[in-house]
Formats: sequence, structure tokens, C-alpha cells
Amino acid sequence: MPGQRGGRTHTRSLFCAITRPSSTFITSKLHMPTAFGTLLQPTEPRNADRAPKQILLECLLAWLLVSVATVMLDFAGQSIPLLRQNLVAVVAVIFLLTPRFALPPDVADPTPPTQGIRAWRTAGVTALVICSLTTALYLPGRHLWETNLAERDFQPGWSTLFRPPGPCLGQPPSQDTPSNSVQLWESHGTTFVKWQTPNEPWQLRIEASQPLRRVLPTPQDDASLITDQGRTSRLAQLAFQPLHNETVTISATVDRQPVASFACGASGTPVEGNPLTLHFSLAWLLMLVATHWLLVALPEEFFYRGYLQPRLERWPSLASTLLHVAGLKVTFANVTASALFALAHFMVGGDPFRLAVFFPSLLFGALRDRTGTIATPLMFHAFCNIMAHLSGLQYA
Repeated sequence: MPGQRGGRTHTRSLFCAITRPSSTFITSKLHMPTAFGTLLQPTEPRNADRAPKQILLECLLAWLLVSVATVMLDFAGQSIPLLRQNLVAVVAVIFLLTPRFALPPDVADPTPPTQGIRAWRTAGVTALVICSLTTALYLPGRHLWETNLAERDFQPGWSTLFRPPGPCLGQPPSQDTPSNSVQLWESHGTTFVKWQTPNEPWQLRIEASQPLRRVLPTPQDDASLITDQGRTSRLAQLAFQPLHNETVTISATVDRQPVASFACGASGTPVEGNPLTLHFSLAWLLMLVATHWLLVALPEEFFYRGYLQPRLERWPSLASTLLHVAGLKVTFANVTASALFALAHFMVGGDPFRLAVFFPSLLFGALRDRTGTIATPLMFHAFCNIMAHLSGLQYA
């Protein structure tokens, strides 16, 4: 978490110059953000907070900064492999730092810390209850949507969770396959191989000790060997599901010589070896959990529920409650923050379905209002992301 704030910084100057905080001094204790065993700062004179209109402008500027930065970084990542590999981490840093510089220098952080075993126990129990209820409602609804609307087959099993190493995950951007490399990636339990073959005798071969399930070019009965070959240049595409295999060997040869190289995953990471042996395991689950906890749920909850929502509540008309549902209240500030949350998701990629995150965001905000910290919505947010990802792997 950010350390103790000193004087005004150059980075803060944009927000401070536009919103012009009052020069009145108050005396209070300042908590550092937010919900993770943070410390009390000593009592000393503090500047009064901005006026409500200025706070609203501060919030909109902060949201605009992180949203535009995310869109620009996502666009730049399409042509910069190193940025594409670390995009989630870079965006997470922006989300975590922006509230620090958006707030007036000596105004208390809007979300108090979670301190003590009892507070954490309460947050954990609340998260467990809401996660259990959500699972019971989400999984049947997901099944109906996948099988009836998306027309995908339900194929449950542990085999769908065995995946190749992290660099092979994620589909590369749509572009022509380089003739000197074989693109290889994994998505939703299926491994894809794509090669712009040369004008010489070539062969693409996938072999395993146990049967594979061929998906492309046309589904076939399970077999331990999948091959494609030719003598003229064309686009060769194969796809398979590893089923119960721990290792699968892929080779791409020209005139029976392994001259082609492999580029793996969304980042196009070069991978040495031809034949190339892929090791399928559950190790990627650890990275999935860590990513959604530390690089997705934490920065988003820190910004939207730890900073933006309580700051919006300083505007009188947004502080009132819109409705109560099952002991949870939904404020106009929550609705506003959730609308901005959904709009920011839509801005990245332009997919209108991403606007649907407005509804779970309302629940995240209601949990923040009920508990007073972001600990519970953080746990629930990460759980929802992981559950949605894992359940999607059971359909093909």
C-alpha cells in the first residue's frame, strides 16, 4: 500500500490545480488505504476536503485517466510483445497509484482499513456466503446459456483443466502467420497449431502416448497421432484436446528436416525445440488465481470501491440510497461507479457484452457499503472471475 503522504507532488498538481482544495485546516487521524492491515498516521493539521462539485470533477478525471491509459496500453500491446505480456500488471499499477495522486494531499483516504482477526473473519464469512449463493445461481444459468444459446457441448472432466505452460496461453492477434514459424496457442482446453507452409515438401505432426481428440480441420475419433502434409504452400491448421496426456510432441518439418521454429501464445514467445514437447499440467491454476486476486480484483476494487464509490458519496445527491435488497443497500454512488466500471470494460475491445459487468459491480459496491472495507468485495470479485473462467472450460 502507498506510504505516508508528504507535500504536494508534481503528479498531483493536475488534480489540485483544477479542483482547488480549500485551505481550511482540520485535525484528524489519517488511515492509509485500504483494508489490508494498514497503519494510523499521527494526528496533525490537515487540509479540508474539496467541495462536492470539485470532488465529482476529481473522480471523473481519475476515472478518465485510468480508462484512457488502459485503452491506449491495450492498443499499444498489440504491436509490442513485451507490453502485451505484462499488460495486466502495468494496468494494475495505474489503478493502484491513481487514487493516491487524485486525493488532496492531506485528506483521509475514503476507505478505512480492515484490522483485527474479528474483522477479517467477518469479511471472510460474508464472502463465503455470497460466493455459495452465487455459485448455486450462476452455474445452472451458465449451462443453459452455453447449451441453448451458444450451442456448445457440455464436456465436463479434469482433462479440460490440464493445460500447457503459461507462455502458450492466449490466442495471438489476427494476422498472417510468419512463414518461418509455427504459431501455437491454447484456449478453452483446445490447443491450436497454425503454419504458413513453404513451397517444399512439409509435414506437421502431433503425437502423444494416449489418444488425442482432433478438433481441426474436422473432428475425428480419438487417435494418438495427428498429421498433415503437402508439397505446396498453404495455411495448415490443426487443433486438438490433450485429454489425459501429460506430454504431447509437435514437429514441423520441411524435406524431413526440423527447420521451422515455434512461436507460443498471445505474446508470440519463441520456444526452442523441434520436435517440441508440451507438458500439460494444473500448474497454470496457481497463476490464474494469483492474477485474478492480485492483478485484477485487487486493483479494480481498490480504485472503484475503495476510492471512487466513497468519494462519489460526498456529492449529496449520490449519497442517498436507491433501494434495499436482502439486507444490502444500493446507493446512487454505487450505481454511478458501476456504470463507469462497465463503460471502462466496454472501452477495451468494444464488446457490448462487457457492459454486463454493471450488475455484479452493484453487488461489489453493496458489499463494500455493508462491511465498510474492500476485503469482502475483493474476495467475491476474484472468486467470480475464477469461477467464470473454469466453468467456461467445460464447454466446447
